[in-house]
Amino acid sequence: EFCVAIIVTCGAALYPATLGSGSLPVLMIPVLSYSLLALCNCSLISLWEREVDTIHRRQSLALQHRAIAGVIGFAPWTLCGACIIGSLVSKSTIRPLLVAAALGAALLGLVHLRHGSLGRMKSRVLADLVLLTPLLLLLQ
Repeated sequence: EFCVAIIVTCGAALYPATLGSGSLPVLMIPVLSYSLLALCNCSLISLWEREVDTIHRRQSLALQHRAIAGVIGFAPWTLCGACIIGSLVSKSTIRPLLVAAALGAALLGLVHLRHGSLGRMKSRVLADLVLLTPLLLLLQ
């Protein structure tokens, strides 16, 4: 889960980091926020697919650390709150990125709350779509 989160984030941060000189330090907080969003995504999917991982004898975060299942479920809401606070105290250049991360975290939290009624596959698709929330910034 950690490796996937890092790879997704690096891919998403590569383009903005190359746009101008000095933009990499400014992007560190949004990149960290998006990394945590990707980690929440992978961790929640791992939590939802515990049975599948058990059947196929795969190791996952949810299976290796059963005691943190409740923490995984609460993580998107914590990230959402942190991003909202960060957007209120940050420079205006990164504020929209933090708002997008907060929106993504809230949506991921909502998917987790509804995953029982949505089912494993729909929840997974919606959770992956949440990672596209930064694209909303391109629509401005």
